[in-house]
Amino acid sequence: MRVLFALLFLPYCWAMWPQSWIVGMACGKAAQLYYPECVYGDYACICGSDQIKATVEDCINRATKMNSTDMGSAWGRFSLMYCTLNGQEDLVGDLLTIAKIKPQRVVSDESFERAYEAEVHLLSQKDVSVRYSLSLYVYWLGIAVIAAIWRFMSKLAVFLVGPHSMLQRRHSRYYRWLQRRFFWPALFGQRHMVRFQFKWITMSLASRFETVVILVFFLLCLIFMLTPYTFMDDDPFFETRWKEMMRFSSDRSGIMGTILIPLFVLFGMRNNILIWATGWSYQRFNVFHRAIARISYTLLIVHSVTKHIFSASYHASLVKYFYPTLLYRYGVAAMFLMAIMIGSAMVRNRFYGIFHFLHITCGFAGLMCSVYHLNHIGYKEPLYIAFAIWAADWFLRLARVTIFNFRTVFPPLAGSHRSSYASVNVYNGEIARLSIRLPVKWPFYPGQYVYLYPHRYWFINGHPFSVVGATPNGDGMILLVRARNGMTKELCKSLIDRGCSETTPVTIPVVVEGPYGVSAPVFNYDEGLLIAGGIGITGILGYVERMVRDNAVKHHKHIHVIWIAHSRKLFAIARDIILRLKESGSVEISLYTKAERGQNLLRFPEQAGVASGENVVVDYEPTQSASTSQRVSRHGSRDTEWCDQYNSRNHSQSEFDNSSYMKSVSPDDTLVYERENPFASSEVLSSRLDELEKAGLDDSRSDDTQGNYPKKDCFETSSESLSTEKSDDLDELIIESRIDLANTVRTFFNQSKGSVCVAACGPPGMMDTISAAVCKYMEHVEYGEVHYYEEAFSW
Repeated sequence: MRVLFALLFLPYCWAMWPQSWIVGMACGKAAQLYYPECVYGDYACICGSDQIKATVEDCINRATKMNSTDMGSAWGRFSLMYCTLNGQEDLVGDLLTIAKIKPQRVVSDESFERAYEAEVHLLSQKDVSVRYSLSLYVYWLGIAVIAAIWRFMSKLAVFLVGPHSMLQRRHSRYYRWLQRRFFWPALFGQRHMVRFQFKWITMSLASRFETVVILVFFLLCLIFMLTPYTFMDDDPFFETRWKEMMRFSSDRSGIMGTILIPLFVLFGMRNNILIWATGWSYQRFNVFHRAIARISYTLLIVHSVTKHIFSASYHASLVKYFYPTLLYRYGVAAMFLMAIMIGSAMVRNRFYGIFHFLHITCGFAGLMCSVYHLNHIGYKEPLYIAFAIWAADWFLRLARVTIFNFRTVFPPLAGSHRSSYASVNVYNGEIARLSIRLPVKWPFYPGQYVYLYPHRYWFINGHPFSVVGATPNGDGMILLVRARNGMTKELCKSLIDRGCSETTPVTIPVVVEGPYGVSAPVFNYDEGLLIAGGIGITGILGYVERMVRDNAVKHHKHIHVIWIAHSRKLFAIARDIILRLKESGSVEISLYTKAERGQNLLRFPEQAGVASGENVVVDYEPTQSASTSQRVSRHGSRDTEWCDQYNSRNHSQSEFDNSSYMKSVSPDDTLVYERENPFASSEVLSSRLDELEKAGLDDSRSDDTQGNYPKKDCFETSSESLSTEKSDDLDELIIESRIDLANTVRTFFNQSKGSVCVAACGPPGMMDTISAAVCKYMEHVEYGEVHYYEEAFSW
């Protein structure tokens, strides 16, 4: 028991520095005071002077009382720290030769005692830095333990009393206040998932809960860095308190920045055990990973700057004495590589392949340079732990790949191959549906995701994809891949070149890494509102199927699934699953798409963090009234007739009057205005519609006004082409209209008769709108708990 207690609290005890090391360093520093001709940092002068070495040897000899073992250890420490690490000749083998030289200047006993006391004081300050760094680990461990206990107790309560009895009880007003004001909302307003973009640099804000956790961590680091340092009166090594302060702050920032490295490495790994323990998403840990890495790097910058200021205070030439040493060069290289690794995150969304390559190579090379920088100095253990975490993660990744994708010794499942492959169909030239067949049985749970590697990109450029569900016989999975840039674009292009289409599948070899992710307890609630936008249906269908399958036992009162897509063709990729859910009779399904002429389509702007081509029919503003939506639809019906009337006319380009065109008002103006102002309020949109009506937007538009619009500005999609997209089996589920998501959430909450959960997966703007609506209207749920779950890749 005592041994266990000692192991747990040893890091908080004073470090047991070998006394011989302290003696060697104290004699070296004391001897240097007797030879002022060798300035600070001039290690060539110190290590090249036989008299200085003889003075150090005599001091060590008297301090160790002629003990040969202690003498050798102390002399070796002096040789290492003063000569070897600074590019000078190793002096370990010269001890006997130096012992024969009689020193001209001898360190007095009083000077040695003062030097020994100053060295102990310096090392004690380093020990304080170690304890502060480990206190930061205690902070994160405490948060993780609280989250893990909360998750375990919730699961235990549901298991003992049942989900209905447990969740039908309404949370206290204090906990609901925390949910509404702390756990779920965006940091400011409702912009969380939507990214800020400046040219090709994109970034997003953390949620309010994540921001508070990071802010407290940052304040702890700041407090530990500014905590009053203890100074030694008449320190023989530091002439002023300023020099002493610079040395202590340099050591503390460097030690804290180094010890934090294993923490952010762990948070960035896919096989992070804390994801399973806390139930938090990889997205949340990735936010913490980035924040800790940037704070750690900031501490290392402080270490570098203060070290330069301290060295320059002795009027020592940095170029002459420090820059040529390997110790300094490895430190500079590590800082440069870490800067590239951290900075590459800003272009992750635009150039994922470049980011992925730089993040791994620069991270590994930076850690290696850090090891060489700390060689023989100490504090390399955190770097070894970081390498161990990294190696364990890669071992588990390779193990997952080998187990689920290859069957070399044992026979594969009946009808399967010894390696995984996928049968692929391409829809609309941009979405690939992969039915992946694995050689082993694969258990599926909602909320899982995998990394897909086509063989051409094996372990180089894998992308995460939500698993839609298991194949009917349970021996594989279904993935939906949307072509954007990089690997996904090249994959769809190669499939189309091979003749792949909606009706013609193509078989390709693939490698799947996973599964990862934690399943949210959506199916424990009485009622569920599940909303998907575009390809985000991949993160929702698994939960819906599980809720429908469990409905006979748990008797969900109401399950409403909303899928918002920019085209009818998108619904075809999951037609079989949608029809199966429809036939169950346990779920209400609403499929929203654009109106027949397309004028009600709202495109998320690229500067909001969504790639071009991701169109979703939603309202950003939660306060938009129903009357506004009705008026937009009314204008849409008129636009159809107006455009048909215009297309029956023949206008030459010479008849086009540019000035009158700029003064007139187009039915598309509303759409263009909303595209350019996606966060405009309902009042602004209403006033915009009033302006259109006043401008004469009606069926009796004059010929001159109509003539001012060239034919190519009419709607690109014709009614004939749209009619071919209609699916008779899904027609009764499709609603050609905009959807007010905030009003939908509010209505669902008002009509609820039990515990409610809301789950969403889709474009960032849609996710922020739903999150804000849940926080605003959750008090309308009177009969049970309310929870909100996000299934989105924003990392």
